[in-house]
Amino acid sequence: MSRDQTDIWQQVQKETILYIYLIQGMIDATHEPRHSSYLGTWVEQGFSYLFFLEPCELLIKELLSRSVELRFVDLQVLSYGQWQDYPGVPSSFGQWTVFSSRDELFDPANPDHIYLHPGLVFGSGMHPTTSTCLEQIQRISGNDLVRSMVDIGTGTGILAIGAAKWGVKRIVGIDNVLLSARTACRNVIMNRLEDQIMIIQGDARKLPVAGADLLVANIHYSILQPLITPDLCNQYRWFVFSGIAADEAGELIAHLKKLPFEITFEHVSDNYWLTIAGETRY
Repeated sequence: MSRDQTDIWQQVQKETILYIYLIQGMIDATHEPRHSSYLGTWVEQGFSYLFFLEPCELLIKELLSRSVELRFVDLQVLSYGQWQDYPGVPSSFGQWTVFSSRDELFDPANPDHIYLHPGLVFGSGMHPTTSTCLEQIQRISGNDLVRSMVDIGTGTGILAIGAAKWGVKRIVGIDNVLLSARTACRNVIMNRLEDQIMIIQGDARKLPVAGADLLVANIHYSILQPLITPDLCNQYRWFVFSGIAADEAGELIAHLKKLPFEITFEHVSDNYWLTIAGETRY
């Protein structure tokens, strides 16, 4: 993570205007724009969303000229506050204070202080599933038996950072989206936790991760469901699963009951989002 990419986010506030170019086609890291106002590219379902701090029509035209598989679809102009639930000032939830910019009150050594700039990625700390997951990670890791953790769908890295603050020594954060992995790396560096957290970009189903004491996944059920197998229960002792919609909760619980898995915590946030924590039993 370059210093320039870290510093550019210090300029972005709720009122900052974003120029979002929607391109049909996949733009990979080797073809990303090189421009001082470029923030990143979100790739999803065959489309690429390119984010800038200023209009960049000529640059986009030049990018499209490189491949017949790329096609301009739309330009959206939004404030950063419209795109991201971003407080812009230190915010508190539970015992934690989240700092989204460099602030003289931020203390990296304080376990209740988290530096987090979400950039363009989910995980600002404002979503109820985030705070519930953090509470469960702290509860489980408080037994001093959790020395390692895997965080699938790490996003901004907030759950991995929280776990490291509470003493988990070895953490792997995995995200299939390159922009998310970069954002998580930036936040890990700002919290000075590089010695405890490693961020990997890739598909969790295909990565050779050997397991850990705790598995955390705050992701959609469609992504989580194929990961929950008997082999997974052999690799992890404790689990925290969240991001599950209420209409999918019954299917998940039924699936878990077929495995050596004991649910020790169950909570629904905003009458919609399910969080489950538990432990493998043999």
